[in-house]
Amino acid sequence: MKGNQQLRYPRRVALLLWPLTLLLGHIGLPAGLADLTPRMGWNNHQPSAWNLVGLLLVVPSFFFLGWCGYLHFVRTSHFIEVVMAAPGELVVEGPYQWSRNPMYEAGMLIWMGWAIFYGSLAVVVSCQAHFDGIKITRAGRFSEGKWLPRRKLFRSFLP
Repeated sequence: MKGNQQLRYPRRVALLLWPLTLLLGHIGLPAGLADLTPRMGWNNHQPSAWNLVGLLLVVPSFFFLGWCGYLHFVRTSHFIEVVMAAPGELVVEGPYQWSRNPMYEAGMLIWMGWAIFYGSLAVVVSCQAHFDGIKITRAGRFSEGKWLPRRKLFRSFLP
């Protein structure tokens, strides 16, 4: 997408596409990548206790990702718009009261958890590449001018 281009999906299509994208991107892809390299910590095709610690990052992160998706979904009427610009309105409830980028952060924690769980160098490298490709500050720059008063209020609540 370039400039002001946007994608519009009917709500029912978005309701099917979003979970499918999450399953493929945040579960299927790490599982497939894990098969490319030996799994550290695994014995007889079973994860060790240390590998299972990774699931402590994965499970709550999926919860937060779902919570964010829900907050965005309930704010839409008939279409879900994917726009590469400042959003139409600023979400300040739920996980957005603690962070301006909870979806990015949840995605990062999911991949870190899978990297620990699978103990696979391929997942670790992909996780790092994924992190390097995400520019969290970009979202702040997009919305800084439009949402400056609300962002200043948000920052006043941060420690």
